[in-house]
Amino acid sequence: MQKVLKNNVLLTYSIKGSKFIAIGFNVKSDSEIKTIASELKKLHKKAAHVCYGALFCENNQIIKRFDDDNEPYNTAGKKILSALEENDFINSLIVVVRYKNRSLLGVGLLAKSYYNASFSLVNDKHNYELFESTIVVKITIDSYAKQSELLDLIKQYKIEIIIQNQDFWEIKIPLRLKDIFKKHFQNID
Repeated sequence: MQKVLKNNVLLTYSIKGSKFIAIGFNVKSDSEIKTIASELKKLHKKAAHVCYGALFCENNQIIKRFDDDNEPYNTAGKKILSALEENDFINSLIVVVRYKNRSLLGVGLLAKSYYNASFSLVNDKHNYELFESTIVVKITIDSYAKQSELLDLIKQYKIEIIIQNQDFWEIKIPLRLKDIFKKHFQNID
């Protein structure tokens, strides 16, 4: 099952005088990613690099983004993105802020450090929740008994009502509940 990062979860990883601060976010668009990265660059003005990896779903397509922020090619952003992909995350962004001293890590250790900081963040169960796909369904109501039955299901499963009128209801349900609702209401659109 897919997972999604909670907002503003944080982990610090240090090696040879470099400090990597991995910060996780729940995102759904490029504009959110750019805003968060920009804000973190302003907040961490003395940081050497602010790199990120992101994976989100937009218009039923998986979008992948990463930025090395002047680190050697594919040593930062792509490693962060790999940690998200390998651990089955969606709608998630990890920004890694790097503070460094004068010692150089070398390309291999640098890439491994970005990956380790990100991997540690995504593997802490307190930093994420399970992602559940939802669908919007339209249910035609033809009797008071059906309306009462629908209200009971909405209450039982804590379903979000989008539109409610005399003829039909539109509700957002977890995909896993589709068969349950189809069993009660054959006229689901």
